[in-house]
Amino acid sequence: MTTITNNKLTDEKIKIRINEIEDRRSASRDFWDGDYEYPEDIELLALREVLERRKASKEPVRYLNKFSGTCVTLEQQPNAADDVAVYIPLYAAPPAPVVPEEMPMPYALSMYAVDAVTAIAEVRGWNACRAAMLNGGKS
Repeated sequence: MTTITNNKLTDEKIKIRINEIEDRRSASRDFWDGDYEYPEDIELLALREVLERRKASKEPVRYLNKFSGTCVTLEQQPNAADDVAVYIPLYAAPPAPVVPEEMPMPYALSMYAVDAVTAIAEVRGWNACRAAMLNGGKS
């Protein structure tokens, strides 16, 4: 079984894990009924989807003509990827991260009828968590 020692799930690690699952499945192919009902089967589907999404996000979805303002696909304009003087590649944007608003100190003090130390600790914890989310886990 693959052990992930850092928090970066690379394409290579995903491919290794997919191969491990498929190798185990091919060894027991006589018993597999084609249903995706076991956790490992669901993991396999999820890993394949992650690879597909990563691949799709690396490739432009359309090309914008700088002069006419029209968007075309490679099927419509086969040379668009090569003609950088005329076409700008457009990529699908990843979804924006969902991060809570920063908690101001007066808001926390009004929330608690306890003491100021508890309120300050709450604000600092909230804002530290928010900063970690915005930082993406980087130290």
